Amino acid sequence: MRPDSQLEQAFSTAVLNTVDTLIAVFDRDGRIVRFNHACEQLTGYIFAEVQERPFWELLLLPEEKAAAQADFARLLAGQFPDKNEYYWTARNGRRHLIAWSNTAFRDADGEVAYIISAGTDISEREQTALLLNASESLQRVTTALLQHLTTLDDVLSIVCAEACRLTGAGGSAVLLLEDESGLQVKSSCGTPLPVYERLSITNSFAGTIVQQRKPLLLNDPQSQPHAYQRNPAIKTILAVPLCVDETILGVLDVINKPGGFTEADMRLMRLFADQAAISIEHAQLHQQAEKLAVIEERQRLARELHDSVTQAIYSVTLYADAARMALAAGKHEIVADHLRELRNMAREAMLDMRLLIFELHPPVLEKEGLAVAVQTRLETVEARSGLHSTFHVEGQETRLPLTIEEDLYRIVQEALTNAVKHARAQQVTVRLRFNEHHFGLEIRDDGVGFDPTRIQQGGGLGLRGIEERVQHIGGQLIVNSAPDKGTILQVEVDL
Repeated sequence: MRPDSQLEQAFSTAVLNTVDTLIAVFDRDGRIVRFNHACEQLTGYIFAEVQERPFWELLLLPEEKAAAQADFARLLAGQFPDKNEYYWTARNGRRHLIAWSNTAFRDADGEVAYIISAGTDISEREQTALLLNASESLQRVTTALLQHLTTLDDVLSIVCAEACRLTGAGGSAVLLLEDESGLQVKSSCGTPLPVYERLSITNSFAGTIVQQRKPLLLNDPQSQPHAYQRNPAIKTILAVPLCVDETILGVLDVINKPGGFTEADMRLMRLFADQAAISIEHAQLHQQAEKLAVIEERQRLARELHDSVTQAIYSVTLYADAARMALAAGKHEIVADHLRELRNMAREAMLDMRLLIFELHPPVLEKEGLAVAVQTRLETVEARSGLHSTFHVEGQETRLPLTIEEDLYRIVQEALTNAVKHARAQQVTVRLRFNEHHFGLEIRDDGVGFDPTRIQQGGGLGLRGIEERVQHIGGQLIVNSAPDKGTILQVEVDL
């Protein structure tokens, strides 16, 4: 079908030669009947190649065909906006977002004969918006990393969610290198979920990313032999390496974006993956540091177990042998003395074991919070050791970052241990003060007291350990004590 003379005049040589505006004419069936030079340059097709072909079969992805046909039918009926946006796919596979302004050209009977569309490539504008979104996503990842509660799992979960949000993908996954031969799926979101939890580097799509250290985009993954693509629910996939300098940590992938992934998506994901990899590495280092801290804590407990409980049990054995020999010799008064000492040693060993069990892991701290953990400790350990305790919570209790709560709990532990084992206190009062911007801890006992200057001399009743924990959480330690005057220990923390 050829346009009439009016249309030929409207679609003049000047219009054909314009390079700033895309101009195309479609007949009632959506077939291309005019295609200017700007369209040719954008798509890589000359007019002779596209003439009389429906634009949705040539310039749109197959999965967009039905929606485009429905939109075009509504446009003919006057029910579709005169302005819209569509992605056109060039010969080289690159996609361009085009903003179109449409005008209906009617015949003598008033029927729509042609649609004249003038378009502008707004891909750069879209890319700017995508980069802005990437910046916002990176800020969210970084902010999450700086939160005290953030773990590696938290960071990976955020990375997956932001990757989906950035690209409009239906699902995402992070795979981290376990060793030189395997990748482990550490986090995922959306659908479908990964089929395999562990992938070989030599026989998987993700392994190819690791080996080549380059992103890969497949809008037809079923054509690939890799095991990772054997899930028929995966229609499209884009995967990028997670690298920090020369070190590769793993792979970030996104799947099932409606309409398929584009080169713009790939550029955006590369930018996002570079920053996400830094966050992941920091979280991994933090996790490793925590593991080292746990090892150090266990080593300390092992030393204390040897120094206190083992010695106490050894003393029990000696007194038991001495009592047996005294009994055999008929020295009943000596037997009674030895049995009293044996009882005292056994009680001390029980107390030390109970203290060490609580120090190994505070059972309720993570679940219930600092206040409940301290109260449970007082009821379970100090009460059974004969120490009378009073516990107060002032203000509205709020959960503090777990790392801070752990240090505060250890401070309470150390102070109570000092009160029981060294200060020989009969009464102790623990007070927690909560408000929006500040936390206060006070532990007061009526024990024998000591000279606080010992804390400045590198020793003394565990105060050095308390001081280090206070410094770790950025707090301030105040110790008031004197011989035979008891001790008041205060910790102040700005939140």
